[in-house]
Amino acid sequence: TLIIAAVTCKANTDITNVAVTTGGSEAGLLGIQTNTTPRAELWYFAPTSTASHTITFTTACTEGNTSLMELSGVDTSSPKGNTISASGSGTTASATLNIGTANSWAISLVASNTNTGPTATGGQTIRSSYTANDAGSKVANGLSTEGPLSTGNDVQSYTIGNTAWSVASMEIKTKSTTLSLTENLGMTDT
Repeated sequence: TLIIAAVTCKANTDITNVAVTTGGSEAGLLGIQTNTTPRAELWYFAPTSTASHTITFTTACTEGNTSLMELSGVDTSSPKGNTISASGSGTTASATLNIGTANSWAISLVASNTNTGPTATGGQTIRSSYTANDAGSKVANGLSTEGPLSTGNDVQSYTIGNTAWSVASMEIKTKSTTLSLTENLGMTDT
């Protein structure tokens, strides 16, 4: 099992500390969109038990959102493949992720400074979406998956409000199974 944490901030404010309090490996940075407004960050956590886990993110961000997603059947020892980030403004947000390992999944986070949730247009499925319009503050995000995918370029594309946006995408590798011969069989003709 792998837990993906998607963190969105209306401003360009990064995570300054991550703490995991009950079992499991430390959270690791997967994909990040830096130096843009809005900011999109993707983190992962590989729990080593089925106990409850608390993940605490420390940030100066005052307008944002965090979403969590649980993935199974993935490579928990080395889950991250290729990553890509992009930013811009307008009604279409997109990033092209190169899938380096067959049967991997694309995980993407799109953030925009609008109160309209994104619509996926590139084949991915939005798993969670958040919008806010608190006292005039606007921020929206969508966390999506697509896969399993063949190797090559995969476009993560969204329709959003006409505003600033950021996309952070990464390849998550599936657990590989290796078959090995453990017994040699022989045949004798009599």
